[in-house]
Amino acid sequence: MNSELVLDMEQVSISYPVKGPVRSKRLRVVSDLDLTVARHETVALVGESGSGKSTTARAALRLLDSETGRISWAGVDVTQLSERQLRPLRSRAQMIFQDPYSSLNPAMTVFQLIAEALGQTSLPRTEWRGRVQQLLEDVGLSSGHADRYPYEFSGGQRQRVAIARALAFEPDLIICDEAVSALDVSTQNQIMALLARLREEHGIAYLFISHDLALVRHLAHRVLVMYAGRVVESGAPKDIFTSPRHPYTRALLSAVPQVSARSRQERGARIELPGDVPRPGSVTRGCVFRSRCPWAMPICAEEMPEPFITDEQTMAKCYLHTVGPKLQGGSVSSLPIPTVRDRAAGESTSVTPEPSSGTLRR
Repeated sequence: MNSELVLDMEQVSISYPVKGPVRSKRLRVVSDLDLTVARHETVALVGESGSGKSTTARAALRLLDSETGRISWAGVDVTQLSERQLRPLRSRAQMIFQDPYSSLNPAMTVFQLIAEALGQTSLPRTEWRGRVQQLLEDVGLSSGHADRYPYEFSGGQRQRVAIARALAFEPDLIICDEAVSALDVSTQNQIMALLARLREEHGIAYLFISHDLALVRHLAHRVLVMYAGRVVESGAPKDIFTSPRHPYTRALLSAVPQVSARSRQERGARIELPGDVPRPGSVTRGCVFRSRCPWAMPICAEEMPEPFITDEQTMAKCYLHTVGPKLQGGSVSSLPIPTVRDRAAGESTSVTPEPSSGTLRR
């Protein structure tokens, strides 16, 4: 895999202004985010609704200004650029939206939709028709579709048109914000296969935002698990899905529907988290997950845990690896779920850590 970074977000924090009865204040919705995407790579961002995934996507495209940190596109720091300075660089990063029915103007033909994008490039107008036909063929449609309107297409076909429109800019990065969640299962698989092929043929990188962990497992090279505006775990899909190191990741995986009894047994017991994701800005110290964590300890309320890095380069921000059970990079799946009485008493579960090792990054 090419190591050239097309997106580099370093210690990025994002806040929204909120008007109060006396004065305006800002609520931080994303905190200290580190995220990189390399050419030919797909990085998945997963988590509950309200965890900050879409806000991160908008900040990555500079549709939102970050409060702190640095954002670079293909080595160019775009954090402080004005809109005028940013405009020539906009073609480097594009987005595919969730709903293919509302993301395309119903009054325009497919040719007009894609030609509108080509109008922002240096391609001569005389070559637009041929370029549109080529783009349609690249996404599995025929050149004859160019003069049709969006209402004449199925949801999957509309999303292919949206992909073709994004490709018109020849971008380095495409952000897919729940790009297949509105489609049926068979169509999802077709679009995922298309995205994977385009990634290899055009050298595109994807930031893939999704609630569907099963899709993420088969498409992504790396997975970032986000909770309440922070990345709490990251690593390769095979490590995230088979040996989760953070309690929140284990809870997410336990909610994935399983067809066979064997897969349900391998997944373990379902973890039902109490309450909801904390409101932005409500957690100012300690672990953001502590109020819903079955294994929360007193230290979790004191300060945010440092990232723990395993030998497999999986990162988890959790005190279970250094305090209490001292998993030392082992999977949290080995921990029995505490009873209500145990949790009320604040007792921690003592287990024998798995044979894994890691380092605490400070």
